[in-house]
Amino acid sequence: MYGSWKIGRVAGIGLYVHWTFLLLLAWVVIGTALTGGGWAGGLVSGALIIAVFTCVVLHELGHALAARRYGIPTRDISLLPIGGVARLERLPDKPEQELVVALAGPAVNVVILAVLGGISLAILGPAQLLGSSRVGVDFIRNLLMVNAAMVVFNMLPAFPMDGGRVLRAVLAMGIDYGRATNIAANIGKGLAVALAIVGLFWLENPILAFIGVFVFFGANNEARFVAERRKYQGIRVADAMLTHFQTLSGFETLGNVAGMMLRSLQPAFPVINRGVYEGMVFRSDVAEALQTRSPFESVSLVMRRTVPRIPVTAELSDAVGAMRAAQSDSAAVFDGVTPVGLLTLQNIDLLLVNVRRGAATSTPGRIATESMYA
Repeated sequence: MYGSWKIGRVAGIGLYVHWTFLLLLAWVVIGTALTGGGWAGGLVSGALIIAVFTCVVLHELGHALAARRYGIPTRDISLLPIGGVARLERLPDKPEQELVVALAGPAVNVVILAVLGGISLAILGPAQLLGSSRVGVDFIRNLLMVNAAMVVFNMLPAFPMDGGRVLRAVLAMGIDYGRATNIAANIGKGLAVALAIVGLFWLENPILAFIGVFVFFGANNEARFVAERRKYQGIRVADAMLTHFQTLSGFETLGNVAGMMLRSLQPAFPVINRGVYEGMVFRSDVAEALQTRSPFESVSLVMRRTVPRIPVTAELSDAVGAMRAAQSDSAAVFDGVTPVGLLTLQNIDLLLVNVRRGAATSTPGRIATESMYA
């Protein structure tokens, strides 16, 4: 995720923190210190924020480990001021699997509540835990309240919360997955509008209204995402990739590559050095670099190394999801360690047009992808 720094790995999954999270932490610490809490109070508030987001990481790790059980890898876990995000490589294949993955996160918070609450009650007793104003007790009480709120909030039947995915999974056990998504998304939108109205006009709470807006767009995006995936259902990467494409070496100059691009419609070029794939060079990056750099400089200066590597056996829906997540409109397709094709969103769109045309005329319609950029 752009604007994020990697702070480590947990269970083999990269853990990232967005810079705005650090801004939130500084705002809480300094704000508490300057409004009467003193620097000691500010540090306690900062520690509470860190403890809360540790619970958020454990929540997202619950999703990730449940998904791993079904063979679904997790790209990374990112911490944002509004919570955490675990980016799975793909959606679970079956509603029962999605139900388990969706419930795993809130289940972690329930376990934290049970363990932390049980230990606190055993040591402090109900009276102290509920009524004491000591710093340590107040810290534990706040952490318990936040975990309880996380369970309740995440189980709201609306995307992008876990409750929306639970609702869809339950519905999909009896009806079509796309219809289940639309029903769950519409329920989420209705709930979002209700939250915004209550927040603005009844409780006069702008934060609740903001949550309503967040939920509304989350529900809308989920419905669009699933609709897009269904467009590619049943199509494999091998049916959509270009098999005739040009490659570059990392020793090419920007000027030479610009000349090659003038003679080709290919939007991106894989870079191969001594038979080893190193990354991709995009038209837009070369054009931008030539505005400030010499045409005799190496094209490796603008090579992108984080473009997804797509297996030739992958489903097209998974490949497009990986490309969207990486904000890349092109990707190299691999058979083992060897690049065997080039996948572009433009080519995929043309393939879909051809497939629809073939379906309308009852004739098979595979597009001639290998010659599109010749």
